[in-house]
Amino acid sequence: MERVSGTPWQGKIGNNDTKWSLGENFFNDNDAGLAQSSDLGFTGGLFSGKRHGIGFDTQFRLGPVEVWGEFLKDHFEPRDQIPLSKLDSEGWYVLGAYRMLHDRLMLVLKYETFDPNIDRSGNTTGTWTIGANWFFKGDDLCFRFNYLRTDNPSLPDKQNKILVRFQVVF
Repeated sequence: MERVSGTPWQGKIGNNDTKWSLGENFFNDNDAGLAQSSDLGFTGGLFSGKRHGIGFDTQFRLGPVEVWGEFLKDHFEPRDQIPLSKLDSEGWYVLGAYRMLHDRLMLVLKYETFDPNIDRSGNTTGTWTIGANWFFKGDDLCFRFNYLRTDNPSLPDKQNKILVRFQVVF
């Protein structure tokens, strides 16, 4: 995988530190037995064949407010042609966050989608995430609490999840 990223602008707006970042990534692989999402329909959840993808992302921070976004698109050509001879999937998300209490607490709202086959309608999964992150020592030591509400068209009801994570980086 190759990735190029940069910061086109960084400075101050009013008294707020401000930063805008952009990124682009791509890959081209010939895989054998790569684990994939069950939504894609590959035999046993494994993919073997040619695969390539591309993605774009951006992040913007203005003082305590952050906005992130990302778009990804993958193309699959399975050797066994299951579920199809070729398949394109894509996903994207947009995230808004607000930092407070001297950057100790971050409130997060995120919406994301995943479409396992863009040539088929009615199969896109959407997920809302509402979360709070408590930073003890920057990103190196933090506690994360997230509530997710997922609407997957292959399931009869919306899914509700709570994810709790304590993160230690050293």
